[in-house]
Amino acid sequence: MSEFVLTCCSTVDLTNEYLKERNIPYVSFDVQLGEDTYADDMGLSISQEELFKRMLDGEDAKTSQVTVQQYLDFFKGFLEEGKDVLHIALSSGISGTYNSACVAAQELKEEYPDRKLYV
Repeated sequence: MSEFVLTCCSTVDLTNEYLKERNIPYVSFDVQLGEDTYADDMGLSISQEELFKRMLDGEDAKTSQVTVQQYLDFFKGFLEEGKDVLHIALSSGISGTYNSACVAAQELKEEYPDRKLYV
């Protein structure tokens, strides 16, 4: 049996510390706040306090899903290490990120036929 890695999106309802302690890598959505764009990296790029303050002060906040290319780059490193991947994505009912992950997985299965990549 091959070594595998469990991965997820930054939308997971867990802390950065929890994920680090368990070696669970995540791929980040982007957050646009006013004219600025930040990685949704659980408060590393912008604190939650600053994010909420700016929203309460009237700045518009939007998120953007993880793209197919971001997933390709994210998954490829694990596959090159000889690891299989089980990725937990945000529901397809509320975001297109699940579909992006599936498209990337399908592309990578052709390049890495001996690896398993499940979304």
